Amino acid sequence: MPHITIEIQKNTRENYTLPPLKFYTHLKQLYIAVLAVLFGLQLHAQTLLKKHVADFSVNHLSVPQALEKLSNETNVLFSYQSDIFKDAKSVNIDVKNETVEKVLAQMLHHSFLFTEENGYIVIRKAAFRIIEGIVLDDSTGEKIDNAFIYTMPATTKVQTNIDGKFIIKIPLDTTINYLCISKDFYTDKIISLENIDDEKQTISLRQMPVPELPPVTSETKNTYEKNVALHLFGGTSHGVNGLEAGTVFNYNKGNGSIIQIAGAVNIIEKSLNGVQLAGIHNYVGDTARGLQLAALLNKTEGEEDGVQIGAINHAKHLKGLQIGLINISDSSDGYSLGAINISGSKYFPAVSFFATDMMSTNAEIKLGNRKLYTSILAGANFFTKHIGYIGFGLGHDFVINQRMIFSTVFNWGMFWETRYLDGEKHGILHITKFDDNSISDINYLLEFRPSFSWRFAKRYSLFGGPVFKRYIDHFAGKTKYGIGWQLGISNDSWIKTTVRSSNSSDRSWSLQPALLPNFNTIGFRLLGYDVRVLKNLPDNMAFIATTGMAKLDNWYADYGINPNANSVPVFYQMAGLKIFATQHFFAAMQIGMSFKNHDIKERFLYAPEVGWDIGKRISLSMQYFKLEQDILSLRFGYTLWKSR
Repeated sequence: MPHITIEIQKNTRENYTLPPLKFYTHLKQLYIAVLAVLFGLQLHAQTLLKKHVADFSVNHLSVPQALEKLSNETNVLFSYQSDIFKDAKSVNIDVKNETVEKVLAQMLHHSFLFTEENGYIVIRKAAFRIIEGIVLDDSTGEKIDNAFIYTMPATTKVQTNIDGKFIIKIPLDTTINYLCISKDFYTDKIISLENIDDEKQTISLRQMPVPELPPVTSETKNTYEKNVALHLFGGTSHGVNGLEAGTVFNYNKGNGSIIQIAGAVNIIEKSLNGVQLAGIHNYVGDTARGLQLAALLNKTEGEEDGVQIGAINHAKHLKGLQIGLINISDSSDGYSLGAINISGSKYFPAVSFFATDMMSTNAEIKLGNRKLYTSILAGANFFTKHIGYIGFGLGHDFVINQRMIFSTVFNWGMFWETRYLDGEKHGILHITKFDDNSISDINYLLEFRPSFSWRFAKRYSLFGGPVFKRYIDHFAGKTKYGIGWQLGISNDSWIKTTVRSSNSSDRSWSLQPALLPNFNTIGFRLLGYDVRVLKNLPDNMAFIATTGMAKLDNWYADYGINPNANSVPVFYQMAGLKIFATQHFFAAMQIGMSFKNHDIKERFLYAPEVGWDIGKRISLSMQYFKLEQDILSLRFGYTLWKSR
């Protein structure tokens, strides 16, 4: 085995030599230099935004132009994406002895963030808009604590502190339009965000002349609940479970197991489990289980598993019952009872053309779903010029298989015809005016129309069956019963439409003239016209103002007033709202006055209207209004001009 020797040398103090003193001097200098550079960078980073601006003034410049001028005057460089200022307002400021940071805040109104990177001030769009303020008593000037400040629609809520001050962050990517300030025994104040230019607000609240009744509260299992909220004018609550009443409006930001009663408007931001009663409008932001009753409009953004009763009802998904003139649902597993029902169903609206034993030509529109639909139909006998017909009905479909359906429809309708004393008869399109030897006659028809339908193509079906009818002859004073037949074809895609999005950003103005043939006169021989101005509003609505002229039969010729005139003109002005149920179908209501002409008196008038927009220019509708005579007109409108 070989011999191995390991030698270990010990490092002793004698053989260890210290670095020269000059080495420490260089190390100290290097350390000081590094600190100086770091401190200088930090000092530079702090001084860009804090840099002093002696005098800076711009008028009606865009933000990029104003930033360029500020950069030239301060030698500060700015970095930003080119498209972030596309919605910003023009800049108008005049400042003296301010920092760059404060100048930027005044230019951009806290909608942007400013940071310093690599010798630049980097500007980015902020996720929030921050509004600070103080709430004061209008009469005494005292600071009001514990006042609620919240957004409308409701997403954010804060309270004032003991000094009456608040800070609220408003997300910039939402559709928030208003701030509401609420305090017990004070009148609520609503401020449009468009009118807030200064991010520091002073808000004054006025005390109510008659104290508002405070909510009755109870404490159960450490949960603070409001059972009753009574508002003298209107007010906001945060989850009332009981009764909420206001003479004008109620606004509940939470869920409500509640009875909500208002003279005009009820709003629940989340779910309803109870009753809403309003003079104009009820709104639920999520699911509704209970009753909504309003004179004009009920709307539920989620599932409607209750009852809606109003002139217009709208539910996102219907599982309950709608009763109204116009019922709308994006999808439906429930029942809609009304004149017009839009359900988003795969098989509706459906259009049918058919013949019967009484009339050679009939057209029918079915609106709703297979559980319950309305039937609107019109017909005429063009071969004998005998009769015209308009009817309305209700129906239900029994599905046998994918191709076979058994339909049941109950119809009630009116016939009208001209009976001459010599026995001749003239129908709806005859243009001769009635004379002394003629009688205008209206008869009534009640029908039960069962039929079998066979779908022979994707959208087309053939149908036929018997017709059981009860005919009331007004001229002869007799009632007749009989059995007839029907045979026709139907299609469920010709007038297919979708429910219109409520987030439309169109706020344009438009001008639309129209011709209005009078449906009440034989051969539509009396022609009126109007000119309409429209302004698109949020939530699928438009303001409309109309000036027009209608022609009436001259009932006054026998009294020596224009004895040779077949008609007399009547002029009118009115205004109202147009509400879109779908992309194409709409309903409108206007009120106004007619102007005196001869012995026709000035009078208040109202004009309901339903119609269909064809493309971007053409509007076809039916409008009713009452002057000295009932006027039922077809309206053919054409949009001549529309703003951008």
